[in-house]
Amino acid sequence: MRWIEPPSTANPNPIMEVVQDSLLARLLVQRGLDTPAAVKAFLDPSAYMPADPTALPGMDQAVAAILAAMERRQVIGIYGDFDVDGQSATALLVLGLRELGARVTYTIPERRESHGLNPKRLEDLVRDGVRLVITCDCGITDHQIIADAAAQGLPVIVTDHHTPIRRVDSADLSTSSGAANQGETGSLDIAAGKLAAAISAAFDLPAAQAVINPKLLPANHPLAELPGVGTAYKLLEALANHLGRPHISHKMLDLVALGIVADAAKQTGDCRYLLQRGLPDLLAGVRPGIRALWETAGQSGSVEAESMDTEAVAFGLAPRLNAAGRLASATTAVELLLTNDGMLARKLAQGLELLNQERQRQSSAAELLAEALISQRGLASQEEPLVLASTAWQAGITGLVAGRLAERYHRPAILITLPDKDTVSQPAPSAPSREAVATASARSIPGVDIQAAIAAQGDLIIKSGGHAMAAGFSILPENVEKFRLAISRTLAAPKAQAGGPALAIDLEIGSLEEISQDLAERVQRLAPFGNGNPVPIFMLRRALLTNVESLGLAGKHVRLRIQDRGNRRVEAIWWRTSESAVPRGPVDVAFVLRSEIYKGERRLRLIIQDVHAPEAPQHIQEENSAPYTVGDVPAFIPPAKVVDWRNLPQAERLLQVQQQDQKRPGLQIWAEGPDQQMVAGTKTRWQLEAGVHLVVYTAPATAADWRQALATTQPAMLTLLTAPLQPSLQKFLTQVILSARDILQQQDGVTTWIEWTTRLACSESLLRAALEVLADRQKLSATDLGKTVRLSSHHTPAPAAGQTDRRRILVALLEESNAFRRYFQRAPPEQLIDVAETL
Repeated sequence: MRWIEPPSTANPNPIMEVVQDSLLARLLVQRGLDTPAAVKAFLDPSAYMPADPTALPGMDQAVAAILAAMERRQVIGIYGDFDVDGQSATALLVLGLRELGARVTYTIPERRESHGLNPKRLEDLVRDGVRLVITCDCGITDHQIIADAAAQGLPVIVTDHHTPIRRVDSADLSTSSGAANQGETGSLDIAAGKLAAAISAAFDLPAAQAVINPKLLPANHPLAELPGVGTAYKLLEALANHLGRPHISHKMLDLVALGIVADAAKQTGDCRYLLQRGLPDLLAGVRPGIRALWETAGQSGSVEAESMDTEAVAFGLAPRLNAAGRLASATTAVELLLTNDGMLARKLAQGLELLNQERQRQSSAAELLAEALISQRGLASQEEPLVLASTAWQAGITGLVAGRLAERYHRPAILITLPDKDTVSQPAPSAPSREAVATASARSIPGVDIQAAIAAQGDLIIKSGGHAMAAGFSILPENVEKFRLAISRTLAAPKAQAGGPALAIDLEIGSLEEISQDLAERVQRLAPFGNGNPVPIFMLRRALLTNVESLGLAGKHVRLRIQDRGNRRVEAIWWRTSESAVPRGPVDVAFVLRSEIYKGERRLRLIIQDVHAPEAPQHIQEENSAPYTVGDVPAFIPPAKVVDWRNLPQAERLLQVQQQDQKRPGLQIWAEGPDQQMVAGTKTRWQLEAGVHLVVYTAPATAADWRQALATTQPAMLTLLTAPLQPSLQKFLTQVILSARDILQQQDGVTTWIEWTTRLACSESLLRAALEVLADRQKLSATDLGKTVRLSSHHTPAPAAGQTDRRRILVALLEESNAFRRYFQRAPPEQLIDVAETL
């Protein structure tokens, strides 16, 4: 990871009278806060002047419509999204409107219904007597559904923070040079009328009763970064102010803080202010449902509010609430937030805890499968976005896994959940059912707008939504491969501009003597931390990492000590790192400070973010590299001539091979698995070299193998003679067992991964998955020795835990390989060349 050294900051003296701490002053200036007013507003919410909610376009119309519905005693329906932002926004409006005297009901779709509005649920609301709908965290792109509802007499108010559809050659919303900083609302150079005209010119908005979306404001407006719950809060605030009861909205600030942290909203302007105001009550668990959730999260009823620990919310509360929307119904989570019944709250919280445990299991299995697919397709060292598709994972956990992959590989990651095969071919393509559509979750990296990139593929996708860092969409299964190629082209330029992952260092220290409890408490004055206000990162040069030991049941983390040149030592944690990956010898260490209470006593601990070898500060070897690689893949040059004989019967295929002049220099016949016995003088994928003519007799197991074969041979002429080689699961496992028997009898049980995979014409990841399943069945025991593998007929009982997941991964990998071979057999030659060239 690339490090950005601490900048040379401007003079911190102007703000010293406010903070009276030189270190704190320096950190604040580095965050762009260099005036006393801005610093006071940043550190103390009572010094911040929140923006008027009516600054949000559409607010006056929304308030008027709600007041009219309340006056007529009409039922108002709240339609929320199923993530925590949507859940908290829904609960906020339900509770707030009821306290203001409105008749309110609500609905939240299940994830299988996809994001956005569902016409069936709107029909159900109408049957329940609803005459006005308010959306929470959704609706901004549901033009047709909202238009149809209005035509049937159901007006809709949209509150959403996701990116609206921007018109082609749209106008730009800008502000004057007096930009809105924390505590300074600034003077917008677009007056209300001009702003409305600019919005109309810039965005294609649904024809709703009112549309309230902070993305319609200039980018540096103090309300521009509000999440869905913040937008809903501003609506409630405007309504409560109008009715002379502002305290009603103030009681909902803990829900606002919950949504802000869970949605990782950027802490600027009102967003930070609302988080500061609501976080103490959220951490203290003043609401019965939140208090019960803290208890199930192991926090004994509350978290110490003075720590302002947003991390406790992000890793304690948010995953449990999200688990409902991911695997079951988010209604359970909303009921938890709404209830005043302590017993019911505990029952609901315990149910969410069980769902969260299942979510953890499923996401771990899906991540293993995703990594196997990345290895099989040779994507780890490529530059294009990760686009992975499978029927094996649930749509509810793909966003989590995509986020981890995006962080690990520093490129956008898109995970697509394919429908079951028996539902794909049933509906007509013009009107596919939800069961026949693939759904996808995408996560991005800073500098790459994934929502815009997905929207650019409008001819391939059915529906999309989201924002720059996270998005979702639906797509027909037959368009997935086209989408993969198209978005790789779209994101080629942004990926190059984004550069590699970077870590911004805030302060370099000379020794661990400078690290103290006092320093941690001084840094804590900048809390709450999060997006837009990261935890300060410190750097220590030429340190040693000692006393290393694994942490956690799976050994995925380590506990160690950082030792400086004066032999001072401080305990540290390094998440997602194994003992073997901890470097020996002097390193530069980047870390954050953590002050926490353990068994009633406060203690100091360091959390390692990254390390650099002093001799090579720009690169650290990643643990994610492939276990075995053979050379680099050269630049790809398409062949000048392609002969396509793939549809010939096997006898004619063999005749065509025999008629080739095998003695002519530069001719190579690529065959693996059973095909090696059919044709004399063949080469495997590892034996291919530069030549004039390549004959492909065995369909490649993966797209990466196909690309490497063409790039290695650089043939002027390419002959395709392949026939489908698609073994069933049982047949493939039988082939592995039979080949293992030969290895045991003829090679003393030892072989290389290369030799074994070419004997079976499969990828290494597929073979490894098969060996795990066979070990579960006590059919075979294999020991990985790096480049080689040792087999044993001695069977030891395999643990029952995880057997289902391991079989599911094997099935998915085999289907991925078979699917590519089916595609290889029927795709036009030019598409096959395009696939190889794009990888």
